[in-house]
Amino acid sequence: IGLGIPAEPLFRSASMEHYFPTIKFTAVLGQREGIPVKPHPQIVFDIMEMTKVNAEDCLYVGDTGVDMDTAHRAGMKAVGALWGYRDCQELTEHQAEYIIAQPTELIKLTVDNWQLTITLMSLKTLNSLYPILWKQQQ
Repeated sequence: IGLGIPAEPLFRSASMEHYFPTIKFTAVLGQREGIPVKPHPQIVFDIMEMTKVNAEDCLYVGDTGVDMDTAHRAGMKAVGALWGYRDCQELTEHQAEYIIAQPTELIKLTVDNWQLTITLMSLKTLNSLYPILWKQQQ
């Protein structure tokens, strides 16, 4: 699982291992000096390169219009998460291909050959996805 957290530079691999010890993340990147911020897709491109995954094999899960814009600029399908910071109207206005109200709905969207590249804006959002991410490791 590739994971990008562009808005929270304090999250790094060590933090993820501490909070989510049972999940083996392939890549964890936060915002880095000299790298453009969202909606520029550079962090997503970096994660795809590290994980050797193509954009068409990914879902980008986010909770803001900027996340949906970032997904499209990276060539990915955008999944709007309603448990985050913005409402359905904003996610729809930014062309989210899918809108989900519960983290478990992500399971319905995943297909065996899809990888997940996820952008998260808060520990709360990652914590909501934890059961799904853990299950993917089994």
